[in-house]
Amino acid sequence: SSDLPSRLFLPTRPGLLNGRTKTRIMIVAPGPIAVERVLLHLRLRGEPEWRTVPAKLMGRRTWQAFLGPFSPGAGLGRYYVSARAGENTLTAPLEAPENCYTVTLI
Repeated sequence: SSDLPSRLFLPTRPGLLNGRTKTRIMIVAPGPIAVERVLLHLRLRGEPEWRTVPAKLMGRRTWQAFLGPFSPGAGLGRYYVSARAGENTLTAPLEAPENCYTVTLI
């Protein structure tokens, strides 16, 4: 329905990763307004700034981005995704960047 809001979600969110490998995450953007400029934001423990990586459109409102590989010893990482939808910025989770997904790196 056209009255459903646009949003972002990650169908699978890894919580534990081998930090030496790349792990693909999928980002889905259902809703009536097309989204653009989908970004993965990532910050490892001890880093003051977020790193931003563009996600690649796979088709049908689905994008992919990769977590990793990371430097040994990072331990924990935080991440979220964002996109433009018309005049709005969408994030997943909704409260990002204050509330983010966390991944433990082994």
